[in-house]
Amino acid sequence: MKKILVLLLLNTLVSFSQNKSGTVTYKSYPAVVNKVDSTKFDQEAYKLVSNMTKSREKLEFNLVYNTKYSKFNLIDKLETETNAGMDFAKNVFGNKEFYYDFTQRYFIRNNKGKLVKLNSTYEWNLTPESKDINGNLCYKATCDHKFMSRKGEVTRKVIAWFCPKIPVNSAPEDFNGLPGLVLELNTGMTVYVVKEIKFSDKEITINFPKGKVITEDENAKETKKNLSMFQK
Repeated sequence: MKKILVLLLLNTLVSFSQNKSGTVTYKSYPAVVNKVDSTKFDQEAYKLVSNMTKSREKLEFNLVYNTKYSKFNLIDKLETETNAGMDFAKNVFGNKEFYYDFTQRYFIRNNKGKLVKLNSTYEWNLTPESKDINGNLCYKATCDHKFMSRKGEVTRKVIAWFCPKIPVNSAPEDFNGLPGLVLELNTGMTVYVVKEIKFSDKEITINFPKGKVITEDENAKETKKNLSMFQK
């Protein structure tokens, strides 16, 4: 299976070089829906959390790529009415941008101006399981995503459905590395499902972030320090 992955990746990279640009739009919704317990909140807080949960399902994201870079970010739609729940959902679930350098093969996560270079290397397990997504034949792949939380290291199973027919080595967030565009992704927290794909023979401009970049280890130390100060 690993040999097949390597061959498919090589084929993907060759084919990808022939595609100049594209924009992929994803719908999103929670991977696990937990009912909000009204007894744990006062009336205003309960209303805010309930609205945030409903608003989260309205969030959409764009994955834009050209021959050098890709960018994944929230589509910031203008709301016709003031919605604190939507604002909260955007800040919690859509506050990060992910940039990928196809040549150097690394990700930069931009969290409101804070740039972090990610160690995004996943060991994907390809399976023969397939399904149709918007008329595209996709295959299932899984990997383990390990990350640090307040409770220590956490491992979540990630499920991706990729389409070899669309030779773009990209996915929502930083889950690249599959031989085809990922049309559906379940991170264990969020599910992304493709809504629309637009290809372009013109080079779409992507402004790769510049400035001070820190490592994930440095970011983890900063976060731990900030949490300890907050807990005092």
